[in-house]
Amino acid sequence: MKHHSAPYTRNEMTRTTYYQLPKVFFTKHSRYQNLSLQAAVAFSFLHDRLNYSIKNNWCDENGDIYFVFTNAELCETLKVKSKATVIKIKKELEKFDLLDQKRMGLNQPNRLYLLHPNVTAEDVYEVNSDINKTSQSLEPQGSSKNEHNLYKEYLDTSKIHEDTQLDFSTSKYAPEQIAVQNADLKNHLDEIMDVKANTNFISHEALGVIKAWCNTPAQIERIIQIILNAKNSTAKEMIDQGFSLQSTMLGLEGEALQQEVTTWLRSYFNKIRASEQNPKKRIKNAENYLYRTMYNGFTKFAHTQLQAQNRALTEESERPIE
Repeated sequence: MKHHSAPYTRNEMTRTTYYQLPKVFFTKHSRYQNLSLQAAVAFSFLHDRLNYSIKNNWCDENGDIYFVFTNAELCETLKVKSKATVIKIKKELEKFDLLDQKRMGLNQPNRLYLLHPNVTAEDVYEVNSDINKTSQSLEPQGSSKNEHNLYKEYLDTSKIHEDTQLDFSTSKYAPEQIAVQNADLKNHLDEIMDVKANTNFISHEALGVIKAWCNTPAQIERIIQIILNAKNSTAKEMIDQGFSLQSTMLGLEGEALQQEVTTWLRSYFNKIRASEQNPKKRIKNAENYLYRTMYNGFTKFAHTQLQAQNRALTEESERPIE
């Protein structure tokens, strides 16, 4: 079969750029199941333009990024034929809480604010499960099986008496013993915590806040992992937007960020406690709420830092040579 267009080659792939769609739009139990593909593509386009808005200093007094597009401009950009279709797309994004419009006055185009997708813990689990399945399918055949067989060859655990087998489940201890074990692990968490989690964005003060609200080391590690996931997601999105890895890491590190994380944690726990007094504002999923709190905080902090860097570079370039 003769093709009129050439297929992709390996070398060309390094030069080709694409718009990206959030995976949460396609998870089975996502709130975005009924989001149209046209609206999803529009979200992808606006997300790609975030970097363009930053370069044009399209940020309001709160540091929030916005876009300035007339309906006619969006028609041309999104390749739709009528303004009615553009209006429909914007209303759909607003319906799914992915877009906010702010009226600016007579004959002025609205400011468009792109909003973060609401990612639940279930969505994160499903996306990670898909990644793990893909990784497992790429493993060399028989690698894990061979490791298991080697283990069995050198250690036949079936010959060990039941009373001598290691079993540290809580069912084997009295409540008083468990309390002592947990207290010891909490007090020495700085020493035993995973190196990748003990990063320079969680201060000893922040760790103290976390300890005060957790009963077990497992809860502490879970909170730290959620914070780390939120930070990594922010870094990945910024790199996808065109920021260099070095600039992104500079925007997500340092003592200033340590203090911010501590403040976000106290605000999070304050809202958790306050929600208990108001059933209408009760937080149903504490893990998801923590992730969103940290993700929003990291994103806003990083953009603020990068804006400051850009302003400093601009001022330096405009300074007259003496």
